[in-house]
Amino acid sequence: MLAQPKVWAGWSVTLRLVAYALGTGMIALAVASYLTELDPGAVFNALEKAFGTVFLLIFGALVLGASYALTRLAGSRGPFWYEVGLQCAGGTATLALTFTLLGISLGIGSLADQTINADSIEPIVQELTRHFSTAFLTTVVGLPTANLLRAATVLRYRHLQQPGAALPSSNLESGL
Repeated sequence: MLAQPKVWAGWSVTLRLVAYALGTGMIALAVASYLTELDPGAVFNALEKAFGTVFLLIFGALVLGASYALTRLAGSRGPFWYEVGLQCAGGTATLALTFTLLGISLGIGSLADQTINADSIEPIVQELTRHFSTAFLTTVVGLPTANLLRAATVLRYRHLQQPGAALPSSNLESGL
């Protein structure tokens, strides 16, 4: 087998990550399409309507950044990539909470410019619930994802630092 040129050495990890991300995305899209009985385009439209384009782009970038950091932890720059992974996980939590507050603010702000009466209440409530739905969906998706990214980064890094070492027992196991 031919030796891989030094220029391409880092690309194998990157290309593998891209392939995994695309594969996982395609499987998730197929499952979502099957469960919702919508075509893939309609699934994308529903995601964009529920979360917004900006949230989805930043969220995707942070998840990919943390995933890339996970693949690079074993190298000589492991501590650097450990920090990158933790920062991406923290950024995901911050993004989720920021969009939660933004959705609530937009919902409340939509009330300020409108006169509330019996004829206008239905469209006002619809707009309010749309903003609140976005607010809470970003939290429900963002915070667990941030926790999973943080846990994966910490556990993988600790495992690489002490291969074969047993995990410390928890307080529950020790009877405390």
